[in-house]
Amino acid sequence: MSAESLQRIFKFGNILALTPSYSTPKETLRRKFYALVIVTSIAVGVVISVNNRNFYKGYIYMKIFVNILLDLNLLIFNCYTTLEVVFFKKHQWQKLMKNLKIVVARINSSDDSTATVFFMTQVVGVMVIIAYLYIWLELRGMNHLQLYNVQYFQIYLLYTYTVLLCLIVNLFLSSYRRLNYFLEQIIERGLGKNLLLMLKKVEISVCHLRDSIDIFNEIFSWPIALIISYTTLYILNDSYSIFLRSSYAEDHKNLVMKVTSSILFVLLSFLGTTSLIIMCDSVLEEAGKIRSNSHRLRRSCSNVTPREREEIREFCVTIKESFPRFSAARFFTIKRSTILNILGTITSFLIIMIQFYISLE
Repeated sequence: MSAESLQRIFKFGNILALTPSYSTPKETLRRKFYALVIVTSIAVGVVISVNNRNFYKGYIYMKIFVNILLDLNLLIFNCYTTLEVVFFKKHQWQKLMKNLKIVVARINSSDDSTATVFFMTQVVGVMVIIAYLYIWLELRGMNHLQLYNVQYFQIYLLYTYTVLLCLIVNLFLSSYRRLNYFLEQIIERGLGKNLLLMLKKVEISVCHLRDSIDIFNEIFSWPIALIISYTTLYILNDSYSIFLRSSYAEDHKNLVMKVTSSILFVLLSFLGTTSLIIMCDSVLEEAGKIRSNSHRLRRSCSNVTPREREEIREFCVTIKESFPRFSAARFFTIKRSTILNILGTITSFLIIMIQFYISLE
């Protein structure tokens, strides 16, 4: 990815109050006021929409509880991600932006495809949201906008934020792959007198990446936890709604439209979250390969001086100690098994909600 592509993407994020400016990460008074206006508008919109829904009147208790958690989760996410840029985590954001510039410079790529992919995902996300809105306007009319006046914008912000996180993690992944390839070249070819110099460069890059991921966790651990919890709750709520709609005797066309809209939004939410989780796990996988290659290097270097052997040993220790991890608010570590945990949680609670519904019939 080129620096110009990253600058365009962060400029777009800055317009949505999700990120600072890439070129000037320091926040101005006008930028803080802009963030407060967005947060206030969203909060007021949520209160009005919940009031228009008569505070979930007509739902069974389990569904009321899930809907309250959904609305609260989304509101907290929007407020936190907007305000942290200018108030809570502004210094961490400045450090991260500085480190990302170094990462991009080391990758040294003029490829602009990442920016194209990012804006294509925006088009896809907006099209799905518009399609969902169109279906429900057909079914409910303009009254639907009174019930969910700001929720679509909230969901779009969450979706865009998830894509931005995938973009940043992809930078880490590209860097680890580059270092892994470089280390494999050292093992296969050997660099003679330059061996220690090359290993020092790899060691510095690995430590820099670990520091960058630590900053990433400081900024994004809570948003990631909120994204995962929202995805879990949303799929649970929509799966339960699909079950209820299939149980009622209603017009077949309306049922198909409602189920289609639900599936569209479930896919939008689930695919974004699973992509982020898989990319985090891929970073851990590449870091594991670097650790394995460092031990291969140690075993393969037999004709070296005692000083070089000691330097290689210290290199292996540094690689081991610099192994990254991604955390969701320190509740759990993000890895591939997190996807199975999400699906397991949804299945368990869906069974409980269905049993509770059947017992009330």
